[in-house]
Amino acid sequence: MATSAFLTSAYPDADRQQPSVFEILAQQGLTETLQPAALKLLTALSQTLVEYNLASLGSLGEKYKDEILFMIHGALQLHYLKVYNASFTEQFYGLERLPRNSDIKAKSLSWLELVIAPYLKRKLNSLFEKCREELADGIKSSDPLKEMSKEFFVKVYPYFHLLSTSLNFGK
Repeated sequence: MATSAFLTSAYPDADRQQPSVFEILAQQGLTETLQPAALKLLTALSQTLVEYNLASLGSLGEKYKDEILFMIHGALQLHYLKVYNASFTEQFYGLERLPRNSDIKAKSLSWLELVIAPYLKRKLNSLFEKCREELADGIKSSDPLKEMSKEFFVKVYPYFHLLSTSLNFGK
């Protein structure tokens, strides 16, 4: 959840304003499963385009699938934040964000948290996996500075990941 807003039930009972733990966990679970599902759909679409003799378009979709999904996800979340005052998955479970400060600033911070932060985290995770595999396989770069930065990143990133996950858990 964004630091600039807090969740409430969009359809509250007379005595219940805050969402239950189960609503929040269900919303977070749906959020975590949408990205892999969308990636599978885009991969299947790219393969279908290749089969129908549109190989250049299919390979382009496969090469830039993260960026394509980033744009689609960004537009979807922006629409839901503007119209429903909630993310797609929050609105699905009847939750909404109540801003603590100006509405535009709260929506901007929420959009950054919903779209930019997960995208950067996925990119860092994939870079970490690539660097770790290269180091494990003994693949060396010709540039010693690049090699040292790769080793440093592989050593430091798990601590950064632990810290960011711990901070996210406390929300």
